[in-house]
Amino acid sequence: MFCFRFLAGSPFDEAMVASGVKSVVINETTTHVLYGGADEAVGKRIFLNYVEYTVTGIVKDVHRFAEHTYSDIWVPYTSSKCYSSISSARKGRVGSVQCYMLAHSATDFEKIEREIASGLARYNASAEDTELIIEGPENFVEQMSHNLHGQTATNLGPYFIMIFILLLVPSINLSSMAHSRMKKRLPEIGVRKAFGATRSGIITKVLGENLLITVIGGVLGLIFSYLSIWILSDWLLSSRLGGTASMSLTMFSPRIFLVAFLFCLLINLLSAGIPAWKASGTHITDALNGR
Repeated sequence: MFCFRFLAGSPFDEAMVASGVKSVVINETTTHVLYGGADEAVGKRIFLNYVEYTVTGIVKDVHRFAEHTYSDIWVPYTSSKCYSSISSARKGRVGSVQCYMLAHSATDFEKIEREIASGLARYNASAEDTELIIEGPENFVEQMSHNLHGQTATNLGPYFIMIFILLLVPSINLSSMAHSRMKKRLPEIGVRKAFGATRSGIITKVLGENLLITVIGGVLGLIFSYLSIWILSDWLLSSRLGGTASMSLTMFSPRIFLVAFLFCLLINLLSAGIPAWKASGTHITDALNGR
């Protein structure tokens, strides 16, 4: 369901959950605190609320920002003493819980909703003293949108428009700056053409300069981002689970940085390449006169 990286051991399976086995999976930090290493921890005993559990697996630490999966310790809910006593008294009903389901594709959402609605109707029809209420199901986008001041996914349009404008306005400004810069460089281009520079050579030089500027800007932007996170950590790294996440290099995603960098590079090259292509085709006399 979720991508946990196991360092040692294995997760509890369906049979262990059904039988309520006292098994536990712990994270890497807890392993080092209690046992010193992952290999030494598997099979060891650990007491939770004075109840003995057996360590069956060790996983890589989950970041605090992953609020639906973050924990130090995971146990089968059926192994809880609270579950056993409440379930027996209420004939299998244990109260409020959250359930996650993995759909094979988006086309399965409607089937899941119909099946849940059908099962809910059958259960409530047979229940004598209780009524089961299920909120949802919601897909990931709907769930995240509800966290944004209770808004539904259909009301996220203004946010996407805002993001688009935030990307579009700098792109237009960048294109305008590159265009005016190329107009100022027309005499230089004219001189280069007079001394035998080819059109491809001029374009290559301009694109090379912009590539260097983009790389420098990307590095400076990355440094500025880390400084901003460090200075504003109390605000940026706060979690609904309480506390503030510590800053670490694991927050840096090379894939996201590469995508953002390539996007900026594309915009920069287009904003410089198109004016350079037009300017390089200008007649030498007009170029020298700055026209």
